[in-house]
Amino acid sequence: MRDEKLNKTALLAAFMPEAEKPFAERTPQDSATLAKWFGLVDWFTGLRRVALAPSFGPDPKRRRAA
Repeated sequence: MRDEKLNKTALLAAFMPEAEKPFAERTPQDSATLAKWFGLVDWFTGLRRVALAPSFGPDPKRRRAA
């Protein structure tokens, strides 16, 4: 993941029809939606590059109320 080039548009085109449109044909709403997703892809790839495995379970440091 560190050395590979990622085509974010191709990645998003797999599940977002807005990404398949040429840049000049996108509506402002399409562009806004894609801008949000491009940011999320940047976060994801950044976490993958540093080999962070996120966990969304309960916080082990926090005690549960009995």
